[in-house]
Order: sequence, then structure tokens, then C-alpha cells
Amino acid sequence: MKKRKNRPLILTMAAAFALVAILMSTFAWWSASDQVTNRLKTQSYGDAKITEIFDENEPLDPGSIVDKKVGVVNTGQIDAIVRISFTEALTLLANDGKPVALSTKYDGAAGVFPKLFEVGGSAYAGWTVLTNTDPNFSGPGSFLGKGTGTTVIYNKTTANGKDFYEFAAYTPLDGAYAGKYQFVDLDITLSNATPPVIDLNGSPTYYQFTQGAKATGKWAALSVNHAPLNAYPAATPDNGSGLPEMVSALDSTNGYLKLIFGSAVTTDLSTATAGQWWYAPDGYFYYIGKLASGQKTANLLLNAIELDIAATAEYFTLEYELTPCMDAVQAIEDAVLGEWGSGTNITDFIARLKALTILPT
Repeated sequence: MKKRKNRPLILTMAAAFALVAILMSTFAWWSASDQVTNRLKTQSYGDAKITEIFDENEPLDPGSIVDKKVGVVNTGQIDAIVRISFTEALTLLANDGKPVALSTKYDGAAGVFPKLFEVGGSAYAGWTVLTNTDPNFSGPGSFLGKGTGTTVIYNKTTANGKDFYEFAAYTPLDGAYAGKYQFVDLDITLSNATPPVIDLNGSPTYYQFTQGAKATGKWAALSVNHAPLNAYPAATPDNGSGLPEMVSALDSTNGYLKLIFGSAVTTDLSTATAGQWWYAPDGYFYYIGKLASGQKTANLLLNAIELDIAATAEYFTLEYELTPCMDAVQAIEDAVLGEWGSGTNITDFIARLKALTILPT
């Protein structure tokens, strides 16, 4: 079942902005661009800004939906036409999320994470700490304390008149993981003596994960420094709530990381109405309307980010950045053509604005 995060959200606006005046014959118009990443602070320089509601401290766990609401506000004095696209960065665990057994304790190495052990967790509730004087065994002193303060716990069950033992071990961490414990693997043999003798085969191993390479991509031919250029994701309406949903361009193979858009997003320009966002084949979302001074987009473009509950182990410590990148231009046909080009997507967009009397014919 999906769960929605309800922690307080933070409103952030405009992170990087450039205002350009272009002279062409006797005409002059303005254009602007803006982008907002999850961790950027408020900083405003210009006339049109992305508005974003997003809490970067909200964890994106499997089965959860985290709010990330994106729109645009015109803070200038001139009517504007706007469009938005996205860049992404995604880092997953290497080795398909499986831990790598190392012979040394985690030491804070970059790109490596310890396999944490939850002391007192439900999986080990009621287990007993093994001591040198434990009456159930003979000889535990030969390996207790191996590593750095390793604690060994065991669980004893009896069936058909025989005793069966399970073992687990953990060691305390420091630094960024102070107060937590790392899982330790012990190769233990138990004799049939009474009480049984415990032997440790070899040295303990400390399970750790390694971080995979950071993948970056962009949905459109943006000038921001993200590469390579990815094909824009397919539009797949409906995530159970009726909202348009698209898989991250960087997660197309698995399809677990998803972007949930507003109900006003459409891929059919011929039926698009004022206030909607047209998702074009060039990877841009074009706002069907013009923004007067102080006006916001009538509808949000993006609502939330979802990590599917079926997400596998490599998503355990995922790092994901989604950056909305906005272009704004004066609401004049020549300005739109001059700034965004005269390709089919642009000319079709202008034609639709004219049909809706948003731009003069």
C-alpha cells in the first residue's frame, strides 16, 4: 500500500536566473530562465520564477510518495509565456544492492555504507548475549571481542529433544553512524559435546554496500550542465489516482522511481485548454496561457515523486535529484519564435495559443 508523507513542507523559489534582452530590428523582448534543485536555497534575480514546495529531508522509502509541487509565477511587469523541462541525477547501490563482505570494519570511506544491525529489533527480540561464562557453551572466549567490540547474540530452540542455535553479531560504529551498529558475519561451528564447544573459522567479516556511479540526464536540449541527453520519458496516465505518471528518465529499466504530475498535464495539444500543460515530444512542458505580472500558473505541473513499494535492494540508499528548468519569454509571437526556434513543436504551440485567443492572430 502506498503511503503519503505528511511532514511540514518548505516553499522555495528561484535558484539560478538570467535575464536577457535581445534587440532585433526595431523590436525588443525579454526572456528568462530559472532552475531549482532540491537542495538550493532561495535566491532571486529576475522576472519569472519557479515556485516549488519540497522538503529535502523527507525520506523517499519504498511505497512512499513525497510532495514536490512545481509551478511558475511571473514577478515582472510584462506578460510571459513559459515552459519547463527537467534534469535528473540518480545514484543507486552497486552489485544489485547486495552487500560485499569485507574483512575490516566500516571506516567512513566515500561511496561505501555499512550494513546496519538493529539492536533490539523485532527480528532478534529475545535473543541472548553470549558471554565467556555462558553455561550453555564451552570455549566462547576464543573469539568473543574479535574485531572492534563485537557482540555475539544467539537464539536457542528445542525440538524433538535436541537443541538448535542461531547466531548473529554486531559491532558499534562511530562518526556519522555513531550510536548505530554494523552487521558482522561469523563462520561458527558447534560441536556435539555437552555443553557444546564453539569455534570460529577464520576472521569476522563486516558486510558493507558500495555506491554505484551517478547517472545524469535531461529531458530536453537544455543548456544546463547535465549529460547525456536522454530521450524524454513516455507518458503513462494513471497511477491509481487518475493523475498522469511518468517513470524517471534514469530508471526506465526498472520503473520504480516515478513522477506524479498534475491533472492539468496533457499530451494532446489539439484539445489542450487554457491553464493546462502540454507535454511535447521535445521533452518540454508548455504552459497553455500567458502570465500577467504577479500571476501564477493556474495549475501545478508536478505534484509528487513516488518510489514503488516493489523497489529492490539497490534503492536502499538512493540519491535522487530532480531539477525543474524553466524558460520564460515575453508573450509576443516573434519573441517565442526568436527565443525557442521555429520547429514544429513551437509553431504548433503558437497556433494553439492563437486558437484560444491567448496570443493575437
